[in-house]
Amino acid sequence: MAFGKSMENENRDFGWALARIATGIVMAYYGSQKALGLFGGSGFSATVEGMSSNMGIPEPLVVLAILAEFLGGLGLVVGLLSRVAGFGVFVTMMVAMAVNANRVGGFGVLATGIHDSVNLIFYTFVLGMVALGVVIQGAGAFSLDARFGIESRIGQIFRRNSA
Repeated sequence: MAFGKSMENENRDFGWALARIATGIVMAYYGSQKALGLFGGSGFSATVEGMSSNMGIPEPLVVLAILAEFLGGLGLVVGLLSRVAGFGVFVTMMVAMAVNANRVGGFGVLATGIHDSVNLIFYTFVLGMVALGVVIQGAGAFSLDARFGIESRIGQIFRRNSA
C-alpha cells in the first residue's frame, strides 16, 4: 500500500487504472489496424481512402480519427497525457456511435434484428464514456501522468482558468 493512502483509495485507483488500460488496449488494437495494418487491418492509406470514399468522411478527419484511436489508445494504456488522449478517443467514439446509429436508422432498433450495428453502437458508447471519465477524472495514481507530475500541472491550469 502506498504511504499515506487508505486501502479504499488504493483499490479505487487500481480499479480506475484497469478500466483506463482496458479501454486503451482496445483502442490501440483497432488504431494499429488502421494506422499500421497490424492484426489483419488494411493500413493507413487504405483506411483513409476507404473511409473517405465509402463513408464520405473528409480525409483530414479520418487521419485525426486514426491518430486518436492509435496514439490515444497508447496514451490511455500508459497513462501519458491521458486527458488529451481521452478527449481524442471520446470524440472518435461518439462519431463512430453516431455513424453506426445512422446506418441502422437510430438508437432504438433492438427489435429489428440488426444486432451487429446495434452492438457497435453500445460498444463505442462504453469506450467513449470511459474515455470521457479519463478527461474528467484524469489517469489516476497508476499512470505516467501521476509519476511525472503531469496530472497535477494540468489540474493547476484548470483551476487557474476556472477561478
